[in-house]
Amino acid sequence: MKLTNKCFVFLSFVVLFTGCTSMVPKTFNNRIEPSWSIIEIRDELTYDQAWEAIFNILSYNFDMKTTLKDEGYIQTAWSNIWLDNGSFIYKARTTVVFSDNRKQISIKIETLVKTSTGGIIGSDFNETKAVKFDIMGVVGRVSK
Repeated sequence: MKLTNKCFVFLSFVVLFTGCTSMVPKTFNNRIEPSWSIIEIRDELTYDQAWEAIFNILSYNFDMKTTLKDEGYIQTAWSNIWLDNGSFIYKARTTVVFSDNRKQISIKIETLVKTSTGGIIGSDFNETKAVKFDIMGVVGRVSK
């Protein structure tokens, strides 16, 4: 009976440990604090056009939390991101702030991986690249 209990505890630990460690995406890095990036808005776009384009991109992929057009501020809600294997979920949110002159935006993409003690905020390379690429492709100025 004692051997059976020890085997059960050991197997439970192995399943729990391997399940938890494999859940964190390889592209997630909790050592890098999410930071702001600046994207220059193309000269031919008005503020209204840039706002609409960015809002459309973000609202297609995320639920919106705060949108303040007059202040030039957009923040998405924490949205669930599924991994390819469909067995783990983590969260991401995007914040966009337009400059006072409306010619550039600051953008920050945060990711949160759920842990047994809460969560770890960091950066996910794939999520950051995808959101920035989409926004730069629509409103970003081409570098010379």
